[in-house]
Amino acid sequence: MATTQQQPTAEEPAQSHRVIANYKATRSRKVKAVCCCCDSESAPVKPNAHGEPDLWNMGRGWSEAPFPHDFMHQDGSVGSMYTCPSCNKRLCAGEALTLRWARTELTA
Repeated sequence: MATTQQQPTAEEPAQSHRVIANYKATRSRKVKAVCCCCDSESAPVKPNAHGEPDLWNMGRGWSEAPFPHDFMHQDGSVGSMYTCPSCNKRLCAGEALTLRWARTELTA
């Protein structure tokens, strides 16, 4: 007998699903960008007007795929997406990297 998995409703969020964020807030009112490929985090920086990491204050090598601050991506995250220097180097060398939301769908 095949079992079907019920989809969570708005009133009942999925407990087993990992929350995917493009940035994280710190206790010091700064934010850290999270790489969309490997989940590495940037050093804490002052947020921009929308609360996202300000690319101009981030470490050398980080890149941003700009999106409106309220844009919701397929993975449920919102706003701009970021790539760390290590993954940027690999992408520029021609390597194809899997985005973290695609990895979570493959393992689910």
